Amino acid sequence: MFIESLFDQESIFYCPEDNYIMTKIDQFKYKCRKKNHRKIYSLLKGTIFENKSMPFSDILFLSYLWVSNITHTSVKNITGFSENTIVKLNKKIRKRIAHSINQNLLELVDPEYS
Repeated sequence: MFIESLFDQESIFYCPEDNYIMTKIDQFKYKCRKKNHRKIYSLLKGTIFENKSMPFSDILFLSYLWVSNITHTSVKNITGFSENTIVKLNKKIRKRIAHSINQNLLELVDPEYS
């Protein structure tokens, strides 16, 4: 799968705080190797995938249905997910899009912002 290939075993990640090499814990988590640090970092932090309770494919499919403006009832019938799950994910998507739009507007107004 494409997403897995982005995070292959060959990739080397460095701790953002001390630039020490990090060890892969799982598909999206890394731990600093420095003995007195050992902090764990997630590649998903700050994304709609953070604290995910469903597979990426389901999140992407629900996102596609949201962008396609499919009603909640239809999404529920198509996917089998509860209304609550659909509403929660839609809120996360809207929040991330609004944040991205605000960031882009700030960068347009003040190029030094980025």
